[in-house]
Amino acid sequence: MSACANSWWRRPRGKILLVWLGYMAVVYAISALVAYFAWLPFAPSYPLWETLAAMPVPTALGRLAGFDGVHYVTIAQNGYVFGGTQAFFPLYPLLMAVLAKVGINPVVAGLAISSVAGFVFLDYFYRLVAAWSSPRVAWVAIATVLASPVAFYLVSVYTESLFLALFAWALWSYRREHYWTAALGCALLSATRIVGVCLPTVLILREMYLFFKQSKTFCIQNIYKYRQNLYNIAILCLGFSGLFVYMGYLGWRFGDPLLFMSVQSSFGSGRETAQLVLLPQVLWRYGKMLVGGLPYNLKSYAIVQELVISLLYLAGLLAIVYRNFKAKKAVFPRVLLVWSIFIYLIPPLTGNLSSMPRYLLPCLIVNLLVAKFWCHSRKITGLAMIASVLGQIFNLCLFVQGFWVA
Repeated sequence: MSACANSWWRRPRGKILLVWLGYMAVVYAISALVAYFAWLPFAPSYPLWETLAAMPVPTALGRLAGFDGVHYVTIAQNGYVFGGTQAFFPLYPLLMAVLAKVGINPVVAGLAISSVAGFVFLDYFYRLVAAWSSPRVAWVAIATVLASPVAFYLVSVYTESLFLALFAWALWSYRREHYWTAALGCALLSATRIVGVCLPTVLILREMYLFFKQSKTFCIQNIYKYRQNLYNIAILCLGFSGLFVYMGYLGWRFGDPLLFMSVQSSFGSGRETAQLVLLPQVLWRYGKMLVGGLPYNLKSYAIVQELVISLLYLAGLLAIVYRNFKAKKAVFPRVLLVWSIFIYLIPPLTGNLSSMPRYLLPCLIVNLLVAKFWCHSRKITGLAMIASVLGQIFNLCLFVQGFWVA
């Protein structure tokens, strides 16, 4: 028994669990230190913070449910009864509500879900990167994820961990040709966040590409010969069902199946839902703000951080596209690349880069790029990761004290 246990901890999954538990402990410790020995006053800039303050949980844990987290808590407790909460997709608060039914505090329930989902994500992400590249690159890729300036959202009452876990699980299932499992993962993904529909879209496009590549011409004989690809496409179409079920609920309950879109403007972050704004327009707006001058305050810090991180990810995506185009064989997995491009391009369509550092966490192709670059230049990569970790600590301190980060 002892030998089996020892060997388990030596395996990648056991090591990943230790790394994840260690990371969670560090985030909770910093949160507690900031909450109880703050160098900044607690100045919550989000509504319903009193709800969290009244929760019978330690202050450090309650603070990790700030901003969007408090909306998930209220949905888990009361359902979609408050205006604007329809912007938050149902799977995460539904799981919180299920745990609350057995007596678990909603905040603790959210943290537990994020904790388990975070480990699941790292486990499957390691498998994917190890299959695409090597185990060494996979470990570095995990390090880049945890070093992100906003990685602490993975252990907060947010959907980030659950979303990434479902994505990695669905993509791993698809890679192993378990199409029904992949479709289930995609369905749950699309019930977690609107951009979850990107994964079934990408997988269906890949199956269509394979079909036309094999069949060469579109005729009845080829349809029958390569019908497996069409069958796979039909299965993967079920991946949109999470979104459709939520839209059906909104239509039945509130008379507007697209209510999750129209309520975005009520959060006061300058989001536009009446029209789509292209990325160059958004970057132009931010450029004018910088040229016009920004006041020296924490709000300006968040704006600059949004722009800098967005530009860094854009540069990474362009470098990967160029590298794949130049090489005869794709150096980076095309499915992950197309997924990451979708993840990058969709949020700015509302007219700003608000929350982009957090929205870009699923843009995992950039983490793979950094991990591969580490093999060629460890000093530069190491310095960049140290700077990123310091940024994460600073952002966590701000978040715990109620200041907007992402």
